[in-house]
Amino acid sequence: MERFDRGLSGCFIRALDSNTIRKSSSNEYSKRLIKQANKQKYFSNCNLTTIDVPKVFEVGDDYFDMEYIPAETFDLFFETCDANKINFILNSLYEYFDFLISTKKTFKECEVKSKISKKIESLEIPDSDFKNYLLTFEYDAVGVPKTFCHGDLTFSNILFNGKRVFFIDFLDSYLNSFLVDLVKLKQDLFYFWSIKVNNKKSLRLYQSKRFIWKQLYNRYQEYIDTDLFDLLDVLNLLRIQPYLTDQTHKVILKNLLESTTLYEKFNHSNGREVLKIS
Repeated sequence: MERFDRGLSGCFIRALDSNTIRKSSSNEYSKRLIKQANKQKYFSNCNLTTIDVPKVFEVGDDYFDMEYIPAETFDLFFETCDANKINFILNSLYEYFDFLISTKKTFKECEVKSKISKKIESLEIPDSDFKNYLLTFEYDAVGVPKTFCHGDLTFSNILFNGKRVFFIDFLDSYLNSFLVDLVKLKQDLFYFWSIKVNNKKSLRLYQSKRFIWKQLYNRYQEYIDTDLFDLLDVLNLLRIQPYLTDQTHKVILKNLLESTTLYEKFNHSNGREVLKIS
């Protein structure tokens, strides 16, 4: 039987048969969808030892067909996994980021600042003071790594299939850098976004994700402990806001934003304590 699901972007997922999934979209999103398909095809040629993607069979004007992968979602995976599986996932992420770092180029300083300014302007930030703070925030944009990036690398977009990890739902990004992928993982592994919005009570989930983030932080600390990463972190959380309709989820997001390093700096510089999020 065919199944239909609709994600936050408005895309539809349909099973054509037991081996093929079709992802389609409305006309206004079709250009981004085709970019996703092309990104997925590109990554399939990177030949990593533990990470794969579903094969793309066909790309149309507003859809693409890809391989169906029987696999566990990571919430289910984390509920039952042992230490060996956790380390396997961690080593897979190491392989991914180490590969990107080994192939990195660098952005021009002006290019980074332009891209980030445009992103800030595009976001719905009800607090005008905070928006102005972000626009004028000083950070080092020299030598920013320019690489391939997944674009939406949360654990919702990672599947586990035996001895392979599969990345799905690639997304075009305003800044093509693995920093964006690290920021997305922080959303899941440090802020526990998916756990909180789904009201999960599992201590194992918290412990497993906390462990993975700690190891990633230790390995890539030189990239994470920067003002630029703090800014990207906040922009990623603000990006979520327009998709939220549940008031509880809005409160969770508000609390996460107020806990960020950058918002604490904003409070300190302005003597403010409350972030205005409607």
